[in-house]
Amino acid sequence: VYRYFARLRNQYPALAEGVLSKHQTYNDANEAYSSIAAWYLTSTSQKVLVIHNFETYIVKMKLTDDLSNPLGLLGKASVDNSAGLLYLNGNSSVIFEQ
Repeated sequence: VYRYFARLRNQYPALAEGVLSKHQTYNDANEAYSSIAAWYLTSTSQKVLVIHNFETYIVKMKLTDDLSNPLGLLGKASVDNSAGLLYLNGNSSVIFEQ
């Protein structure tokens, strides 16, 4: 796991040197999705969205973000791009380029 994410960090500038900012919907103020941690990392050349599901069950999330270019996945996830839905399994993480 560590090696996988280290390779991603070395490959994508936003993961290595990006500035952290909260996701507008899925953040610590959203009690309905308290098991979800989501944030953006933005560098001068790239922006990524990182999402973690800390719960043990699958979570369905409606997103307006670009879900068409996943960069990394730990666990399981599926995307319905036409509906803007992300299904993120329990204890899973996904990274999308924005």
